[in-house]
Order: sequence, then structure tokens, then C-alpha cells
Amino acid sequence: MTRKRSIYLAGAIEKAPDLGATWRNEVSPTLEGLGFKVFNPLKEESTIAKVEQVKATYESWEDYRNATTVEDYTDTLRQIVDLDLDIIAYKTDILFVYWDLYVQQGAGTIGEITIARYLGIPVYIICSPDTKLSKIPGWVLGCAHQIFTSLSDGVEYIQENEPNEFPTTPEFTDVELPTLFF
Repeated sequence: MTRKRSIYLAGAIEKAPDLGATWRNEVSPTLEGLGFKVFNPLKEESTIAKVEQVKATYESWEDYRNATTVEDYTDTLRQIVDLDLDIIAYKTDILFVYWDLYVQQGAGTIGEITIARYLGIPVYIICSPDTKLSKIPGWVLGCAHQIFTSLSDGVEYIQENEPNEFPTTPEFTDVELPTLFF
């Protein structure tokens, strides 16, 4: 038996003008076409009711932040952080990161990169055309397995070097475990 491998699309959301939708929408169909399950945090976060309410009410996350209490804002963000980190820790096989000028204004992507590295998940960083390698923090570079200068180069590397399926272990539902006496 096998299972599809999964790729999490990390990159700027909060500070990006389009919430980082353009590059994610560009690369998702290609990765899915290669047989991978793709986790797009923009879609995953829409399962949180408060996120949908914020999107319907405010022009941007910055507007929401300025219009609400610190407690309400941080509560909403905690729900997002918990969801994203759970997906990375328990459902992600590859972290595919788009590093641009907007990601440098936030902290979420660096946290995602760090947790992925710690858990042994390959981290592939794609630099946007306007990003100089010298401007990427050393911590981030230290977490990266590979760095690319275009989305197409990153996708090509995955296609050539990462299998899209993993073998799964058999279920042990019929095995009787011994009783231990203490």
C-alpha cells in the first residue's frame, strides 16, 4: 500500500497584497498533477469560522488588527498558528517556501521553516525575482535543504528527486497484545 506525499506551501500571507494567493494558485495545479497532495494555508485556514468573518468584514489583516482588541486578534491568530503547525507536524512531507519581500515583514513563515527543519521535513526555498540571497536570514538558510531562484526550478527538483508516494505500514488490527502484570 502507498499514500500520497504532501507538500505545504509556506510564504507570506499577512503582509502580502494578495495574501500570497498568486504564487500558490500558480504552483498548486502543477504539484497536484505530479501526484502530490498540496496544503495551501489560504484554503486550510478558511475552515476557521473567524477567518472567514475577518475576510468578509475587513480589507486586510492589518485593518482587522487595528479595529479589534489585542485579545481578539491574538485569539484568531492562535487558531491559525495551531492549525498550520498541526498540518506541518502531522500531515506534511515537504515544505515548499516562497521567499519574497513580504515574507520578511512577518514571522509565520520562519516559524514554519524552523518546525519543519526540526521535524526532519525537507525545506525547499524558492527566492522571488526581487529577493537577493544575501537578504535571507542565516537562520532560514540554515534550515533550507535546497534553495532555488524560480518556482519552476523548485518544481522541477521535486519532480526529479522526490517520490510522490510513500509505502505505508500494514495495519495491525488483528494482533493480540500480551497483558502485562505489575
